[in-house]
Amino acid sequence: MSTNYRQDEIRRQLAANGRVRVEAIAQSLDVSTETIRRDLTDLEAKGLVRRIHGGAVPFHVDQEPTVAERARVRTREKSLLGAVAADLAENGMSIFIDAGSTQSACARHLIGRANLTVTTNSLDIAASLSQSPGIRVRVAPGIVRKGDNAMSGQDAISYIERFAFDLALVGIGACDSELGWMDFEEEEANLRRLVLRRASRLVILADSSKFGRRAAVRTYPITQALTVATDRLPPAPFSGVLGNSGVSVLVPKNLREVRG
Repeated sequence: MSTNYRQDEIRRQLAANGRVRVEAIAQSLDVSTETIRRDLTDLEAKGLVRRIHGGAVPFHVDQEPTVAERARVRTREKSLLGAVAADLAENGMSIFIDAGSTQSACARHLIGRANLTVTTNSLDIAASLSQSPGIRVRVAPGIVRKGDNAMSGQDAISYIERFAFDLALVGIGACDSELGWMDFEEEEANLRRLVLRRASRLVILADSSKFGRRAAVRTYPITQALTVATDRLPPAPFSGVLGNSGVSVLVPKNLREVRG
């Protein structure tokens, strides 16, 4: 059975049912669950499906999965790139971290560090880091956003605008080679644009599945000077575009910074 046939069948079942389960479709196609997981990974990379625990649902540019759903997907990659980004934190720094599953993975690598001040709009990250004696935690006020436990609204924006940061660690919804770095909601994009202006160094935490996808809102141009932490070097054409723009790319394989 060809890859194209399997993937066409997955998409047909998604259109008919709104969801597919790995075990069910593997049984119906008489292939292994590992084969179906590879197909779903391939379809997700093409922006055709969204992986969830145990299966997939259709992908929509204006709809982001909940943080609980995202936390169950690509966990190893998120932990690895989170460790690389956390390694940039130095004694005495003021750091901003926004809400998201990859940012939460990164924050866990900061636990036990000394003399850091972390500002966040994530209740989950604040709760995690508050247990670390050497980290002072500031939490933005606002309205709790369903799906990711993020503090949102004008109160959150106004609070964050008061500070300057040595380092900002933010997520992103997608990266398109023409439209650039993208998010699913205007409010989230606005927050990340603000943080870019307030931080000496901004690092986007983006696992490799984000490249080649589109979301609803353009957050930063692809040529924006910033740093990207990812689990592998971006594919073409992203590698060339980012390199020509002087964007720094951090990868966990060798724990060093790659330019171009």
